[in-house]
Amino acid sequence: MATNEKLSKTKKEHPAAEKKQAVCVYVGPSVNGLNSGTVFKNGLTETAEKIIKKDPLYKLLFPVVSDLASVRREIKDGGLRKDIYNKLKGDKI
Repeated sequence: MATNEKLSKTKKEHPAAEKKQAVCVYVGPSVNGLNSGTVFKNGLTETAEKIIKKDPLYKLLFPVVSDLASVRREIKDGGLRKDIYNKLKGDKI
């Protein structure tokens, strides 16, 4: 078996070696059945995409897990994300 064939076979046998999509958590207000704390492991839902399409800044309310604590702190203490949170809370999606 050639080296390239071995590498190809190895990748198929070890799916963990494939690139993983980042896990993110929605930290905005509950809207249209999308609740705060919803975890997205395999991409966003149609509802989440619709929210982001309405205003691209809403994407800041979908941080990756590693940034979750700092983003929640920013929403609590004030800052850009708190402003975005409040805008979405008052927005009709």
